[in-house]
Amino acid sequence: MIRQAAALVVRSEQMQADLILGKPVSNDELVRVSSTAKRLLETIRAKADKRKPTGATALQEYLAQRAAGAAGAPEATDDS
Repeated sequence: MIRQAAALVVRSEQMQADLILGKPVSNDELVRVSSTAKRLLETIRAKADKRKPTGATALQEYLAQRAAGAAGAPEATDDS
């Protein structure tokens, strides 16, 4: 899905560049490519948001795990 979105964004950018250079571009195709890319990117973002930890609870859990790891780790000594 990410590759599809990337390819569509690249195609849209190419079409926009052609338009700026005065080359013939199908307006209908440009709108469809841009809209499809936008929908795919929104879907990707929604999936990413579902997987992302949220709120203070996630931060508190992270800090607790880090503190537990530091408490269980042996102290570094300088034996040189």
